[in-house]
Amino acid sequence: MPEHNSLIRLTLLGSLLIQPGALPAGNIQDPMRPPNFNADSTTQAASVPQWNLTEILISDERRIAIINNKPVKAGDMINNAKVISINTDHVVLTRHNKTFKQYLSRIPVKQQTLPGTESTYE
Repeated sequence: MPEHNSLIRLTLLGSLLIQPGALPAGNIQDPMRPPNFNADSTTQAASVPQWNLTEILISDERRIAIINNKPVKAGDMINNAKVISINTDHVVLTRHNKTFKQYLSRIPVKQQTLPGTESTYE
């Protein structure tokens, strides 16, 4: 029986010594990873700035765009990007010496035709 207790103690001690992160990771592959998976492409996609341009207002006095639910004009900053110009269907932005064109999101426009009826245009 003492031999059995020492075997249990050694097993418990060994399991305490081997913890996640204690062994070098090396080239361990995730068995659930899809074939031809490229981790670099996902980190690059996450670093691409996202702007949601939903409205553009152009009049004689001003040009305003709604990006990420915030009104901006030329010269303003949004998500670390500078608004360069506001055009009828897109906004030009620069970030880290790169130029981006953000086009107006396609949202159906509803126009009332008769009281109680409305039509949708895209």
